[in-house]
Amino acid sequence: MTGPSYVRGADEQLLDRTIGEELGRAAADHPGAEAIVSIHQGVRLTYSELVHRADRVATALRALGVERGDRVGIWSANRWEWAAVQYGTARIGAILVNVNPAYRSHELGFALRQAGISVLVTAPAFRSTDYLPMLDEVLPEAPQTNHVVLLDPLAGAASAPPDWAMPWHAFLERGHDEISAEAAADLDPDDPINIQFTSGTTGRPKGATLTHRNVLNNGWFVGERLRLLAETLASELEIVKLERKIEGQVRSQVHKNQKEFYLNEQLKAIRKELGHQGEFTNEIEELAVTNEPAHAKGRHPRLPCAEEVPGATDLQVLFGDHEAVFGSPPGHHGRKPDAVG
Repeated sequence: MTGPSYVRGADEQLLDRTIGEELGRAAADHPGAEAIVSIHQGVRLTYSELVHRADRVATALRALGVERGDRVGIWSANRWEWAAVQYGTARIGAILVNVNPAYRSHELGFALRQAGISVLVTAPAFRSTDYLPMLDEVLPEAPQTNHVVLLDPLAGAASAPPDWAMPWHAFLERGHDEISAEAAADLDPDDPINIQFTSGTTGRPKGATLTHRNVLNNGWFVGERLRLLAETLASELEIVKLERKIEGQVRSQVHKNQKEFYLNEQLKAIRKELGHQGEFTNEIEELAVTNEPAHAKGRHPRLPCAEEVPGATDLQVLFGDHEAVFGSPPGHHGRKPDAVG
């Protein structure tokens, strides 16, 4: 009999669990610990609350007819609902499809058709782009997209949704706060769980399919490389390259008791959360733009280094996740500005 084969290594074994199982473990071990802090939404969620919200999303999707292996798209920038949808789909074995927030109409239509998205969860807008007219144009050409769930706007009151959209609150009313044990037990770490589209710079975007095992172990080992601890704050940038978002959330989950930030003004949130003085934030902001030594050494010119930020005891900068991790092995902090690996 043949089956999947993995190189496991001698020192660190691969995690052999599903994302839903790992989230449940985190909630059981640290139910009251904060899992998500969304400063721009004024939302703080513990691991216990995150599980309940993910399960409500999962059961609401089930009520819409979503089954294991079906594709659910999300078209939105940073907000706590993104994580609830990610974990909710993982809990029932649906495949989350990341739709780039910067997509235009033709790119959106291609992603909906190519991935076979049956349910799309969408923000009403991104920056200055109104999504609703784009969806009005594209949906007639994507007949397999049977449901559109419309998230609330980040600012101002929600307007009446179009006839083809279901408001977020109405969607959640279809679910409940606990998924059946049978549904979770039916999943396998090798099940596909996420589709990420390439940028399409050499042609049309291509969908890459990842499994629970892919995502969970990527998050775990990058976190180990960064030496993340329970008190670590993990701050996510506003995501356009969406594999960062998927892996970043799982990285926080498997390393337990970390706060994952989804915000537009990250430095203000760091100052608010940790109590740093304004001067500290200003220094980081200045370095982020004028870090000439980093640029001269071939690193990203907008990324500060730990030893160049006064007051920072350990600043780990991660960009692209697949390209480079800024950070050095334990005991080699002096090499941090030069270490890429």
